[in-house]
Amino acid sequence: MPTDSTIKATAKEKIKGWIKMAIGTAGGLLSGAIVMYVTPLVDKVVRPSKPLANFSHEKDGLKIRFQNLSSGGQGWWEFGDGSPLEPVSPDREFVNHVYTRPGEYTVKMTVRNVLGEENERQVVLHLDAPPTLEPTKVLNLEAVPVSAGSYAPATFKIMSTVKNAQLCVWDLGDDRPLEVTNAKGQEKMVTFQKPGGYVIKLAAVNGLEHDQKTEIVNVLEPPEGTITALLTISDTGVNVEKTNRNGIFSTTFLPEHSDPVFPFERQLAARPNFTFGDVRFQTPSGEILRLGQKTQMILDPGVFKLQSVRNLLLTLSADRKILRLTGELVRSEEASLGKAPLPTMTLPVELVEERRTPASRSGVPVATTVAIPGNGQPSVASLILPSLPQDWVDVQRKIRLELRDETSTLWQESKIPSNGLLTFQNKRFLISATRSAEQIRIDLVENQPEKKPTSDNE
Repeated sequence: MPTDSTIKATAKEKIKGWIKMAIGTAGGLLSGAIVMYVTPLVDKVVRPSKPLANFSHEKDGLKIRFQNLSSGGQGWWEFGDGSPLEPVSPDREFVNHVYTRPGEYTVKMTVRNVLGEENERQVVLHLDAPPTLEPTKVLNLEAVPVSAGSYAPATFKIMSTVKNAQLCVWDLGDDRPLEVTNAKGQEKMVTFQKPGGYVIKLAAVNGLEHDQKTEIVNVLEPPEGTITALLTISDTGVNVEKTNRNGIFSTTFLPEHSDPVFPFERQLAARPNFTFGDVRFQTPSGEILRLGQKTQMILDPGVFKLQSVRNLLLTLSADRKILRLTGELVRSEEASLGKAPLPTMTLPVELVEERRTPASRSGVPVATTVAIPGNGQPSVASLILPSLPQDWVDVQRKIRLELRDETSTLWQESKIPSNGLLTFQNKRFLISATRSAEQIRIDLVENQPEKKPTSDNE
């Protein structure tokens, strides 16, 4: 990292070199009299614009991301914490800086053109201490059978709540491998095929911190005269990952702009593979203005107390990846005469970004037992459909329902509602499967053969 003195010395040497070269060229080509008359024209045509220091910043705790919005040369950053200077260059748009402790820091950008003209901008940052995270905790772990009895094969709906965890590790107490999931949406369906006791363990992990809870479930032998209803669900959809970050639209009236009205356009781009799901502005009065699913929004500068700003229009590109703010800065007479500063605009914005990726979940089984009806009495059972992940949209669900004994499939169907016939132990049964909300109901009744009418002679 170059030192402060090295950066400033390098800048000065470049300037001296440019000036010597310019003087030498002029001296070799022009006489003194010609120089006297041509110099004003040369200044007007080739003289570089005055430098203008300008930047925006985004906070992430003690990490600050600075965006270079300056024009007219190179220079350096001073971050106000005693750290070495950072170079300012037109080809380096973003600079990140991490402060070691909270506090108040004055950040200064200085830019300089080849003629030695300088301009600087200062911003005071107020950095608060990052919030202290509470310990990682498994708040609850509960296993609820999906039907009464818990006869093998039995399905349990496992619900949990964790706090301050990055991921979760599951041990379901049987011969399947450990399962690692994220810390969101901790609800799952688990089917145990054999009778016995199972110890379910959940560990919440955040770096070196972790916490654990256990839950015991008991699966019973199925009673005589029952068969198994097995529901298998496969889901496909789109997983929507959402993140929020802060941005700033910022601009300044350029000194060399002769017209009193300065039109501007500023852009913010979504992160790679993300699109803008929403854009939010908060007015000084606390009102929230949202773009939502629209692609344009007119903003009233007066609502944001923006002086010398007019015709603000927010536009989102068709692919929702580029956000544009256009408008005009109006220079007052006092500013034109140098009696007042040139107008500027700074407008904070909250950006909601989305990343959509295809997602699938296959073969989630849910099982329960169904009693074989007798004596003309029907048998009823129900199966709970697994909940969908919270971040999924455009879901398509495939369902397969089977009735099975210990060795074979007696009946199966993939379209619900459905009616059919089932043969078991030399008897025929009528089966009806219907869906109500998030459950599949199964009605089973014996199909009694019709009695033939008897004649009077018999």
